[in-house]
Amino acid sequence: MREDGSYQWHSAAKGIKKPKCRVVGLEPGRRYFFRIQAMKGSAESTHSEVSDVVVTPGTRTDVRTPVEDIVRPPGKPSAYDVDERETKLRWPALADGSDSRYDDITGYDVEILEEGTHQWKSQAKGVKGTKCRVIGLEPGTLYYFRVQAMKGSKESEPSEMSNAVRTLGRKRRDSDDLETFAGGDRTGNPPRTQDDSLPLPGQPEAFNVSEAETELQWPPLSRTSPVQQLQDGIDGYYVEVRKSGEQQWKASTRPCKLTKCKVKGLLPDTAYYFRVKSARGSSESGASETSQVVVTPRATGAFTFRGLISVLLFIDFQTSGWPIQF
Repeated sequence: MREDGSYQWHSAAKGIKKPKCRVVGLEPGRRYFFRIQAMKGSAESTHSEVSDVVVTPGTRTDVRTPVEDIVRPPGKPSAYDVDERETKLRWPALADGSDSRYDDITGYDVEILEEGTHQWKSQAKGVKGTKCRVIGLEPGTLYYFRVQAMKGSKESEPSEMSNAVRTLGRKRRDSDDLETFAGGDRTGNPPRTQDDSLPLPGQPEAFNVSEAETELQWPPLSRTSPVQQLQDGIDGYYVEVRKSGEQQWKASTRPCKLTKCKVKGLLPDTAYYFRVKSARGSSESGASETSQVVVTPRATGAFTFRGLISVLLFIDFQTSGWPIQF
């Protein structure tokens, strides 16, 4: 069907078994046209002749969303080919299973929710088809997914949440942590060449910062990178670190397979910056946006210079017989 004044046809019903049906969801006082296609398996006929104009009874009101501005939500996503650190997703183009050819969907946004968290995070944006590959997951972890359809700058309501998806393998252990030492570049590897076709990771964020280490996490793709760059896969991520006031970046020992890691060997009461590069073979992407400054806390039980002087004076006065105490 299409509304008078619009040039877009929209599916009103699909798979009708008899030569008649009921069309609902029309607006009062509007003018509509209809046409029909016959189906035989996956084959379909040309469209019928367009109907005469159909005017719905009642008083027209303009306080509504135009049909062409409505973005219908996609169907519930399902996972397949689940691995330790990735899975593939697919979903129906529309939740009601109807024909989406006239909806002018420009892409889909995929969101992810990890078990134990309460915040949905964007995993892929602008996906052109109704399936995608999700990477950067953790082994033995439970995830949920949902999808939104996009029509230009407009977006649909989120789809129904997927069933729980558990990745293969065991949960990450301490032995899986990536160590980056602030004392020097420990790569020991041949120089890596930059490949701009590799996905550019998002800005890393620090959490659980302690005196000698911190944990980092980052999106697998920056906001400015096309989602197609994720399709070919990567070997992992290199993490780079530098102290505040220094110019030289020091690289991690080996690539991290996940989109988060633990960085060890830091100094107490020191400011650091971090950035990330994706890697494949001997090639690496450009550097991500640099993290916000990360300041490690002062070592527990450490004396300040003033405190140390006071202690030394106290000891000296006591041993010298001075009747002075602090």
